[in-house]
Amino acid sequence: MNKKVRVNDIVEVLGREYKIGNLYRNDLFQKYESSKVQSIVDIDTENGKGTYNFHFCLKEDKEEEILKEVCTCIDKILKCVNNNLKESNIIVETNHKYTKNGSIDKRSGSLKMNGKNYSNLFRYIWVSINDVKYELNFMRFFISNENEVNCILESAQFDKTYTDYINSNGVCYPKTPFGQINELDNIIQENRKKNFCYNPASSIFDAENLAKEFIEFICKCESYDGKLGI
Repeated sequence: MNKKVRVNDIVEVLGREYKIGNLYRNDLFQKYESSKVQSIVDIDTENGKGTYNFHFCLKEDKEEEILKEVCTCIDKILKCVNNNLKESNIIVETNHKYTKNGSIDKRSGSLKMNGKNYSNLFRYIWVSINDVKYELNFMRFFISNENEVNCILESAQFDKTYTDYINSNGVCYPKTPFGQINELDNIIQENRKKNFCYNPASSIFDAENLAKEFIEFICKCESYDGKLGI
């Protein structure tokens, strides 16, 4: 159940408290005023159930430019991923679509609550291998001081998921907004058989290198699991 929250509100997820933080744009950390952001958490406060996903949405439909940039990046990355991951047991999909006239389909990648659409930016590419899902997202979540959950638009994040939702077993966002390329091996080993998120070094404006990083991320995770040589 999606619930509206505000900056500094406290949300409890599986016995741990998290504070609602801020929304930023791109790697320059351009902070949006809290009055321009609607934060939403998927949790039923009565019984504590939900996906435990956090969402940060821009008010007043200010996301058109960002949406075009994200969709352009997705198109470029899909070509690279499809050309490099061709084994029969690999499924590559995206929730990004176009309408018949070639415009961006705003029905996909949307977040709705009580019949109202709050955002169209929730788009991703995911790769499924042997019931494990690897996802490339175009907004980066991170936890700062005091267990504060924040989000950066136009910033990539990868995740490896064994469940339907990344936070099903607890919030697993990184504790840094920065790239973690030098920590990847340790992160994989510390999260064997667990859901986790990872911050790549490449920008969404460098689709070729971001695609390479995503493929390398998948291959490295699979090599540690000893399941696939790709």
